[in-house]
Amino acid sequence: MYRIVTSAFVLALVLTLSSTVGGQIKISIPKIPKIKKDAPPAGSVDRRETNSSGGGNDTAGPQEYDETAFRSFAQKRDPLFGFVPCYARKHKRQLKDLVLYSDYYPYPAFDRYSPLQEQVAKQRTALAALEQELKRKFATRPDTGKGPDANPAIWEEITTQREEYIACALADFEEKSDDPRVSKFQDDVKTTLEDVKDYTPQTKTAIARSGNWDWLARAISPRDRKEFLDNWELKPKQRQGFERDLDAIAAALPPKIAAFTVDKINNFPFRNPAEERMMRAQLTEITGMVVHKIGLYQNQWRISKDEYDLLPNSRYKQGAIYGRDPNSDHPYCRIWYVNIIQNYSGGGTYAASYAKYVGTDFATCPAK
Repeated sequence: MYRIVTSAFVLALVLTLSSTVGGQIKISIPKIPKIKKDAPPAGSVDRRETNSSGGGNDTAGPQEYDETAFRSFAQKRDPLFGFVPCYARKHKRQLKDLVLYSDYYPYPAFDRYSPLQEQVAKQRTALAALEQELKRKFATRPDTGKGPDANPAIWEEITTQREEYIACALADFEEKSDDPRVSKFQDDVKTTLEDVKDYTPQTKTAIARSGNWDWLARAISPRDRKEFLDNWELKPKQRQGFERDLDAIAAALPPKIAAFTVDKINNFPFRNPAEERMMRAQLTEITGMVVHKIGLYQNQWRISKDEYDLLPNSRYKQGAIYGRDPNSDHPYCRIWYVNIIQNYSGGGTYAASYAKYVGTDFATCPAK
């Protein structure tokens, strides 16, 4: 039906036009009104005038610090990143609180793949350009107390004091070993220092993470330190770096060990003379050991089951000895952990008890 009506209409229009000889048909076309642009509200930002970096139009001048805009700007982190460890040491900040984008240790500012002088020149140029861009974009650059991704004061200091930071990063670079084993030791000792600074009894169960206990010993024991340092071929600056970091650990340890001791020495109150004799026998190599306290954490057995948590494989009690090794060349006591164990024999029975040494921690000695 629609097609029939449309065809009739078109036919009538054609006949009308053909009957108008020499005439002109005027078709009135309405004008499209101009769209009136409303002015943006006071204080709003016209997004057409803002570039994709989040820092605003450079021709409009620097803007006040805004965290969202600065985080966008801070994505240009590569020239700055290698200098963050130097900033952390200078301001006595923990590196883990200043690390960008979940990288625990920043990549070094320099590497061994291209001439060092060329790298220094490039870093100097990049930091100078970054300083200019930072000041062009942000009129205020406050110290927010946050990490580099939201703290323009860190960027301003590193870029404006770039010669100092370049010298610091060069010293770190010359200290870093090419031997992957020594390089790992260098990372481990720094991790241990961070752990010690971060320790509180409320947040951690140990002063240093598992595997790094030896660094505590090397920090406080001249004998252990010398044995380690003499065992490796270290360049003078590498040895100095270990000495510096171990000295820093030793300086940070006293209040941490004191807090650890108060938190731990009252946790093994149960006594059992026969089991205590087995515990002592595990430490017979410590001649003349002075025992201040010995005991068990539990007076009932705990059950250890198989990997499927179905059948028992042993039962145990945790024990500890708080005392001092008189052969130590440091002022601290120790807590030695020794467990009493009975292996499962089947049919609901267990074999005879035996003791097993499981580890140690440093502790402050009792007041005399």
